[in-house]
Amino acid sequence: MEEENGQCFFDRAAGGTLYLEDVDLLMPSAQNMLLDKLEQAEQAYIKKSISVSEYPRVIVSTSKPLIEKVEAKLFSEQLYFKLSAAAITVPSLSARSTDVPAIAKSMLDVINSIRANDLRYVGKRFAPSAENFIRSRKWRGNLMELETTIKRAALTTPREIITEEDMFRSLVSLPSGHDDPNDILRRPLGDDLKLRDIMKTVAQHYLNRAKTQSADNPSAAYKLVGLKNNQTFEGWYKKYVEEDRG
Repeated sequence: MEEENGQCFFDRAAGGTLYLEDVDLLMPSAQNMLLDKLEQAEQAYIKKSISVSEYPRVIVSTSKPLIEKVEAKLFSEQLYFKLSAAAITVPSLSARSTDVPAIAKSMLDVINSIRANDLRYVGKRFAPSAENFIRSRKWRGNLMELETTIKRAALTTPREIITEEDMFRSLVSLPSGHDDPNDILRRPLGDDLKLRDIMKTVAQHYLNRAKTQSADNPSAAYKLVGLKNNQTFEGWYKKYVEEDRG
């Protein structure tokens, strides 16, 4: 909402769209300015003194519930109701896992397009194991975490194919304050803790990853998890995965 050449962004967007990302971070002065502009536009439209095209369409977004900011006295209650006339809730990536592969492919296509003129860059595509990793992972950082991971994988992988290991290597760790309370290494001790179940969960995770990355080839899979031979891998897989399904 800062002014430039005597006009604030609201005025400069007249006839178009003003999009404010992370509107919850607006300073109180900017909140008041936006509220005043919205009320002026409403009054002018009611009095038929202007056409709709003389004011911008206002769209805002926030990654956190805005009502919490209002309750904490950090966001204008009046502005909140003005902006909440038509609200759209976008589910997190973990709530729409079937969409994630398509979103990831679109992101990779954009990266490939941007780097197309770089002679040192090889256009990338995902291996089935990478697609499975993308689909099954809980992206707690949502689109930003997914996009950053894909960028790192695309820019650091010299080959055309991005594998699961490339994606895993490219993950960006979130600060400790964002750790999942159900993280397997941070579960509370006590009667509800079942060590055998935790060990089974870990075994299933790595056995399934190895099976996927090896294209269901036990002769290659056992090496990925440090087991003695493929017979040992098949024994573990039967014990921890197949029997558990049964």
